[in-house]
Amino acid sequence: MFTRTVRRSLVAAAITVLAACGRGTDAPIAEAPTGGGAPAPQPTGKVVAPVLPGSTSDMVRGMALQTVDGGPRLLAVGGEGDFTAARFTEAGMLDASFGSGGKVAGLFDVSIGAAHAVAVLPTGEAVIAGHVGHDFAAVRLMPDGRLDPRFGPAADGRFRHAMSAINWDEATAIARQTGGRLLLGGWIYSGSGTAGDFGVLRLTAEGTLDASFGQGGAMSHAAAGSKTDMGRAIVLQPDERIPSVRAVIAGEAQDANRDFALMRLWL
Repeated sequence: MFTRTVRRSLVAAAITVLAACGRGTDAPIAEAPTGGGAPAPQPTGKVVAPVLPGSTSDMVRGMALQTVDGGPRLLAVGGEGDFTAARFTEAGMLDASFGSGGKVAGLFDVSIGAAHAVAVLPTGEAVIAGHVGHDFAAVRLMPDGRLDPRFGPAADGRFRHAMSAINWDEATAIARQTGGRLLLGGWIYSGSGTAGDFGVLRLTAEGTLDASFGQGGAMSHAAAGSKTDMGRAIVLQPDERIPSVRAVIAGEAQDANRDFALMRLWL
């Protein structure tokens, strides 16, 4: 019962974060006590946690529950300029066992990039997806926040792939298949213009492109719109009749207006 209550509290906190995030703001989760011997304030369900002091671009774009040493944690990812992440205890405090004082930043050491989504693996690692220089990108972090050297083409914990050789593309969502393969969903600007298509690539469990998926590990499709179609979320849908699992990527299709759009893919 205790674990269930904690997890519900963290989910409620996640909703608070998403409702309050924005450019130039920090993300409230839960009230943290002050230091220096001052009496702790009464809990209010909120806290402000700057990841980069003085930054105007701290923002949360994705979250996941993570179990650490048998206890639940809330892992929040985002940033603007590079991937950033912060992990909170069930009490809403920064988790000192993660990164530096509960935070990690500068995972790609770039000035153009952002994390959009995160998936926690059964073994405790976390894979964060987003973009670097407007290319699909991902990192895998150890439970303590270090880059995992078992992941990525260069075995440095990082992955980057240009879905378009001449234009922008970004991963905005992630899903893990049974066996460890990872689907990154998002969008691609087609040609040299700004008309977008849904884009998906699949990684092996080791963080390299899975050549058995799409064309060389990636694929793109236009949704119903004639202008900008953008994937924003992805989920796996089991089909016990076959049996099989398919991926549903959802986002927006734009003609004169923006509409909900969903696309289902065979895996």
